[in-house]
Amino acid sequence: MQHTILTFIASIVPARLAELEALLADIQPDPVTNPVVPFGLLVRLHFASLVVLPADRQHGYGPSLVFENNFDGPLTSYVDELLLKIGPGLHRIFSHCVGYPIAETWDPAALRQYLMHHIVWPHAAYVGTPGRSLARIRRESDLYQQLEAFLDGVEVGPDAAQPSGVLRQRIQ
Repeated sequence: MQHTILTFIASIVPARLAELEALLADIQPDPVTNPVVPFGLLVRLHFASLVVLPADRQHGYGPSLVFENNFDGPLTSYVDELLLKIGPGLHRIFSHCVGYPIAETWDPAALRQYLMHHIVWPHAAYVGTPGRSLARIRRESDLYQQLEAFLDGVEVGPDAAQPSGVLRQRIQ
């Protein structure tokens, strides 16, 4: 399974910073099912974050929006999924950024082009589950939880004195 890690970085229009921060604050308490960008709809997404970096006057940078992504598969199909499932919300977010084509309704092609021009690829990355899809990781986590619950019951129950072969058969 191909694992892709990238970041979209865009400068924020300074006059729109407070409005963007308020929008992101609405998303923060529930990143999975919030009404703006419900990340739980993205079936290949391992991790995502939206962060505002403050202006750095010393180095001449204005505020920036950083959208980190870690997902299964290639970039093009992931961007397709972003546009299909959370595109209108991303339009709302990136409309606060410099150079974003502001329109009353969102234009998937314009958002795609904007995102593709704001990609920053990492120079180093950590992948804790190489070769495993998000679906597989979730199945393995569920199996782990079920085994833990079963074995916790064995420790305190009457099965604790049984030979290990009997316990192994019950686990299987």
